Amino acid sequence: MTWGEMSALLDTLCDKAGSPYFNNAEKSMFLNLAMTDLVETEYTMFEKDGEHKIRLLDIQRPFSKANSSFLILSGGSPNDLIDFRYLLRFSARFNAVDCNGQAITITKPIRPGRKDSIDVAKDDPFNKPIDADPIYTYDNTGSQKRITVHSTTTPILLEGDFLKNFTQIDVSLPTTVFEFDNKIGEEVCLLASKKMLGNIENFNMAQAIVPEIQQINGSFQ
Repeated sequence: MTWGEMSALLDTLCDKAGSPYFNNAEKSMFLNLAMTDLVETEYTMFEKDGEHKIRLLDIQRPFSKANSSFLILSGGSPNDLIDFRYLLRFSARFNAVDCNGQAITITKPIRPGRKDSIDVAKDDPFNKPIDADPIYTYDNTGSQKRITVHSTTTPILLEGDFLKNFTQIDVSLPTTVFEFDNKIGEEVCLLASKKMLGNIENFNMAQAIVPEIQQINGSFQ
């Protein structure tokens, strides 16, 4: 399904309800609002079952970065999390030594840490982030937004999956292909049409009570 086809479907849904004309900018705005609602709703139920994971599969992306303790969010390099929205899976690989003194590598999941207590945790021998139990926090350096990994040594590899922002829809570019499947495209159009028609109803309701408001205001003058 293309953005042009979504625009045409949206026109059909709204025309049947007798709505006024919406221009391309307005249709794009409502389609993007509907997309935001869909993504946020599906993300809240992401771990519930496989169906919700599949519905967001088109905006899931893997990542990996070697020899680093941080990832840059929404950056532009291949090692950055471009258009980052949510972190889905995160692990780190470290050099280690086994009980026989042999050099090995270990891979550990990285758990989220609280920004307001990470400094305390570093001084706590029972909660201190170590290679066997690393922690991550979100940070802003002023020039970069980052995910920072706290551990004993620098990970030799960071890897996982994240959810990226969906591509903003612009129906003035009609040949652009919608990044989700047709079923979700139709669902988004239906959600957008409900928002558009609800907006009209609210506007008409507001317009209908303007004389009443003016009369009330006039009575107190």
